Amino acid sequence: MKVEHRAADKRAFLGISRAVVLLLLWGLVLAPSCGIFDTRDPEAPPNGGSETPREQPVNVDAVFFNYVNAVLYFDQGNYEETLADDFAFVPDPVDTLYFLSTLGTNVLRNWGLDEELTAVGRIFSDSESLAVTLVEESREEDSEQALIRLYYTFRQRIAREAEEDSIATFKGFAEIHMRADNSGFWSIDKWEDTEVSTEFFTWGRFKGNATGG
Repeated sequence: MKVEHRAADKRAFLGISRAVVLLLLWGLVLAPSCGIFDTRDPEAPPNGGSETPREQPVNVDAVFFNYVNAVLYFDQGNYEETLADDFAFVPDPVDTLYFLSTLGTNVLRNWGLDEELTAVGRIFSDSESLAVTLVEESREEDSEQALIRLYYTFRQRIAREAEEDSIATFKGFAEIHMRADNSGFWSIDKWEDTEVSTEFFTWGRFKGNATGG
């Protein structure tokens, strides 16, 4: 995934096109499809009264647009709208083993919509700012469903009094399944997580830790 006190350092990036990567940084900037990002601090972050940018979820790209902005603006309602009622998160087996070994239980087991919203709500509350980068690798799509494979990066900044801010980065690879309902509105019904580097924890580890893991 930024209003009021959280708006000080909001930034997010969006990559959702086969041919190009779209960077969301208080606006969409077209970039080459090489997947290289140059980041900078925003010149005019949203103020406390800013409304979360949103599009009607009539296609895959609109869902990604809404997802990134929901994280950027800490908008749990808009975040929930991007997910289907039967949403399922499938963790990387590495994360399953981690929670089993450290807690004696797999906090990511049977992870559905309720667990997702609880974890994301806690992440929003704990964060001074959040940013998410989605870089699409491939897409299979028809009029009713789609499978998108992409690399992601979540960056969380936590402000600390009398200390330097703490910044954590989470990276991974996701296979995301979406489908359209009878009204033609799309949502994510499955996110399958994969670790890509031992140097970075995944989105699944991030959420699992937020639940008390």
